[in-house]
Amino acid sequence: MKLSTSILGLLAGTGTTVRAYEFDVFLRGGEDGVYTWRDAKNFCMSLKDGWQLAIIDSAEKQTAVHQAFVDAGASAHDAAWIGYMNVDGWGANSANSFETLDLYGNRAKFTNYDANEPNNKYGNPKEERGEDCVKMKFTGKWEDALCGRRHTVKAKRGRAATLNSFICEPKPLEDVGECVAMAVAPTSDNYEVVPAQTISFPAAREACQSKGPQWDLVVFESDEELAYVKKLINCLPEAFWVGYRENNGRAMDVLGKPATIQMPWEVNKADGSPDEPNDQNGAEECVRMRHGLMNDAQCTKQFSGTMRENLGMGYVCERHANLVPTEAPQVTTDAAEFSTCEENAWGIEPFKVRPGCRAPVYCETSIEIIDAWTRVIDKRTKTKRYGLAAKISVSATLLSKARGQGYSILLRFPKELTKASYQVWNINFFNFYNGGTEVLLHSKYFNHNNSGFDPESNSFILVADNMDVMAHPTVVAFTGRQSKHQCFDPSMHMGSRSSMAQGDSAIRALAKAEYEGDINLDNVQKIRMSKGQLKQVKATGKRRNRF
Repeated sequence: MKLSTSILGLLAGTGTTVRAYEFDVFLRGGEDGVYTWRDAKNFCMSLKDGWQLAIIDSAEKQTAVHQAFVDAGASAHDAAWIGYMNVDGWGANSANSFETLDLYGNRAKFTNYDANEPNNKYGNPKEERGEDCVKMKFTGKWEDALCGRRHTVKAKRGRAATLNSFICEPKPLEDVGECVAMAVAPTSDNYEVVPAQTISFPAAREACQSKGPQWDLVVFESDEELAYVKKLINCLPEAFWVGYRENNGRAMDVLGKPATIQMPWEVNKADGSPDEPNDQNGAEECVRMRHGLMNDAQCTKQFSGTMRENLGMGYVCERHANLVPTEAPQVTTDAAEFSTCEENAWGIEPFKVRPGCRAPVYCETSIEIIDAWTRVIDKRTKTKRYGLAAKISVSATLLSKARGQGYSILLRFPKELTKASYQVWNINFFNFYNGGTEVLLHSKYFNHNNSGFDPESNSFILVADNMDVMAHPTVVAFTGRQSKHQCFDPSMHMGSRSSMAQGDSAIRALAKAEYEGDINLDNVQKIRMSKGQLKQVKATGKRRNRF
């Protein structure tokens, strides 16, 4: 049975009408036999201009929803799905707003749980199954329940089961995702909305910063600021890079602070795809906004959807008048400035020092991109490859610390890189790790004054070509030639054997297999990797005959 009803909410104690509510109540699954929470949610969304399960955000609305349920003919055993979930799921629950989320991932502003609810009564931690969804009972009190359960009361001898009901309501216009564009888009001196183009997160951030010292990607200090920026976007359909990175569901802004708003992640999608943030394989570290909702994405992504859709990416800049963006401290050595060694502009996670391993020497290495290029390798698919030439310098302080023992440089690229070739001069390849996204280099050996170290070797050139993503590397420096493989890749897969001895190298092993004579790392000039595997080593010397 379905009842469509409009009920006036009354302001307590005054009798003044403040709001009219409209609900559709579907008793015991309605004529279409809809019983589970997800099916009820999708059914509501299919109604009219797009509705939703009722979201009860005040005591006034609670009274209105309960009255509509009773008026529809609900009896003592009936209960109806409403638009809430319990974030704790099959774990320990407690009845407060911090464990209850609405359909859009927002913390509940109001709850009306019954005594001893939510209790996860039929949850099973071993199966990771829990009472994740919320129903309103005939009394108006709430309870948590298994989202896939079809009935409120089980069938018993001589008594049929009481099937679940559900209550739908119109979505507010902003929640529907519909948007009425202004004839002339609003503008602001403190914000700039840049419409769709092919641009990555780092490039978008660089474009914002180029506007002036206080400019960066937008950061939302309040829900009101978020609503204001949505108005500036003025119904554009593309996704927009915003000033956040995400790791395991936690958002940090580009100014170094945790998010100060409750991030409106896109959840409960109509197509049933995973809720955001879904962080596929740990590679989706940057955040973009579309229709006011957030999702995580690869930092190098340049399109809102698939390339076939040809809908580029936008970005939003903000002049942070009341904020001072955090900058990496600078250390001046021999009149040259050396950074903190890991400016994370391309979504590269900070280097992790593992137990028993030497820590890097910070602030003593710099990288300067002196050239970069893009080429199309397939006009039909518009597949591109990227390359760069970089000058990597080490400070006099590092050279002094490394005297007699040499130094190591770890080149680090984003995780999503799967193809690349690397060529260096004035330094040796040693090994590569984590699918070729990290390459370890050793300073060359020299016999000058029997020191084992060349005091003039303070810079070298790197050429990275045939990369399948656009990215710049970061560099990490160490005193001594590091050779403990577990310090860089504990699993030791992707191009090297787990049984490889310390001091041995997959690059050296392949060079010896490919070339005749006494081949060592001094001979290796270039390496190529693909899909996480070392595919080719180019060295000076005579190649072996292959039969």
